[in-house]
Amino acid sequence: MERCDSTNTLVRAMVADLPATAAPRVVAIADEQTAGRGRLDRRWEARPGSALMLSVAHEAPGRPELLSALPLAMGLAALEAIGEVTGVEPRLKWPNDVVVDAPGQRWLKLGGILGESFDDPRGPAAAASSVTTSSATSSGTTGRVAVLGIGINTGWESPRSDLPEATSLNLLIGRTVDRRALAHELLVRYQRWWRRLLVGDGAAFQAALHERSATLGQRVRVELPTSVLVGTATSITAGGALVVNDDQGVRNEVTVGDVVHLRAAEGG
Repeated sequence: MERCDSTNTLVRAMVADLPATAAPRVVAIADEQTAGRGRLDRRWEARPGSALMLSVAHEAPGRPELLSALPLAMGLAALEAIGEVTGVEPRLKWPNDVVVDAPGQRWLKLGGILGESFDDPRGPAAAASSVTTSSATSSGTTGRVAVLGIGINTGWESPRSDLPEATSLNLLIGRTVDRRALAHELLVRYQRWWRRLLVGDGAAFQAALHERSATLGQRVRVELPTSVLVGTATSITAGGALVVNDDQGVRNEVTVGDVVHLRAAEGG
């Protein structure tokens, strides 16, 4: 689509228009997004042609840990797709930022991911009739739809003074990025990770997250809904939770929170 308010909103409407017997699997890609959303209700807008903006919808897995892992699966798919198409090797800042190491500062943001879920607007009967045997066996029938939206900066004219902690792929490689090829690789690789999670291959998922994480080993401040946690990020569980050992040595599993990487001199 040339222009839309939000690709996540668009795929919801696309699912509602599907026949009752069809699986709720759709993809939306936009050239311009005017009212996109990031985590914690942050705005994610993009000028025409400046980014790959894509959302994919499919049946929500029945197990909560699988649902919470999907944004990280999309993140891994993005890292692999970017590497394949551009040669850039980004990392994943937990839980949803695609970042690259940058001279003079720790990380620059290339993109972000937003995961959501909603009740199938066609009703429970439609959701039940459209579930495939493999997904029903592995994850259960929930009557809900998962949506994974991602934005990757691909075509900035120059560094943006209003976004000093971000960058674009074309600025990193010095040439135009093939967004069609990037979208193709992203979808293929996301499907692979989704299927691996459905069949219980959590070990491979966890290993990939550890290998490509920008957060593990870092001293972090996690801004939780009602408190703040400071400590060292030590691992990521197979369900995608971040493990943080606080200054008292207590192990904490974080499933929702905003993570700030702290410099060595910063305490709490």
